[in-house]
Amino acid sequence: MTELVEPSERAVTRTVKTQRLKCSDRATHVAKELIVSGEVVAVPTETVYGLAADATNEAAVAKIYAAKGRPSFNPLIVHVGRHSNSCAKLLSQRLLDARTLSDAATCVSDRLMKAFWPGPLTLVLPRGEALPAVVAGGLATIGFRMPRHAAFLDLIEASQKPLAAPSANRSNRISPTTADHVIEELGGLIPLVLDGGSAPVGVESTIVAVNHDGTLTLLRPGGLPVEQITTVARAHFTELQIPLTDKPAAPGMLKLHYAPSKPLILAGAGLTSELAYKIGRLSGISRIGIMSFGALPITLDGLGLDKDLFSAGKIIQFPADDQLVASGLFNALRELDHSDVHVIVAELPSQRAGGLWPAICDRLSRGGSAHTGEF
Repeated sequence: MTELVEPSERAVTRTVKTQRLKCSDRATHVAKELIVSGEVVAVPTETVYGLAADATNEAAVAKIYAAKGRPSFNPLIVHVGRHSNSCAKLLSQRLLDARTLSDAATCVSDRLMKAFWPGPLTLVLPRGEALPAVVAGGLATIGFRMPRHAAFLDLIEASQKPLAAPSANRSNRISPTTADHVIEELGGLIPLVLDGGSAPVGVESTIVAVNHDGTLTLLRPGGLPVEQITTVARAHFTELQIPLTDKPAAPGMLKLHYAPSKPLILAGAGLTSELAYKIGRLSGISRIGIMSFGALPITLDGLGLDKDLFSAGKIIQFPADDQLVASGLFNALRELDHSDVHVIVAELPSQRAGGLWPAICDRLSRGGSAHTGEF
């Protein structure tokens, strides 16, 4: 069995020609050939772009970790095809562990799969013997998802394998929502990017652990609102607060995640004096990039910043629409990160409840965790 080690211990710098192909039957064939040969391929999904490999192949999965520089204890999500839409079908492929999968968990999982697959919902369940420990970060559980994007589903079916696929970016960096973003992050490290245009949802899947007694635990808010899950599951969540941990049970749980290279500082109601203090402690800061939501934009005055010392270098204003914000969030962060601003200030819309706002707040909070002191 492959030993779980840190990326620095096993990562090798690869210099390969990264081919980019528009999604088509030919592109699917090229991608399939790479997958079955044990390679990695960047693929579009409805959430963000993923870096896919055969989930049953330890060596192929190790290439995902190496390309991303991802810690080996951070588990991946296993993506399944159109005909793997029940626990019984996952069990038949030995992807689930029948010994530890209870009737209660099966009932709730099947209900959620029927309602939300394909789509942005990942269910964490007992890992079966067909999946090596490396794909789960050494855990006895693993997340399963059926993606909605037709090109990714076609690749899964052509490969005849479940595909492990985290986001196709360097570890902890801003998630990619276009093929350009993938090439920017992983060009020269992977052989192929399938270009399926912009990812429509724009944030990663919601991850839910299905417990032995049929209750649910939210591990990551994402592209499917929690209130929809609760209604369909007819089961309650044991916890809606995401635990702060360095030993994650699912992707997206690390304290620092989704981060730009420039400092990201979060603005919220009543935090202007604290915000000004944090910015003041950063040396060489004068140009501020601003991201805000709703009708009233954040201003330098509103942030408590002296206009003689600072200027608003770039402002990105979103309407107060959670779906529009989610679909453009990572692109906006990347745009600000590539601009000539010295620091990014983003509104944290924590006062908004429901829909995709929890996922938006989660991404901003983790992306700015090095500067907020909150995580």
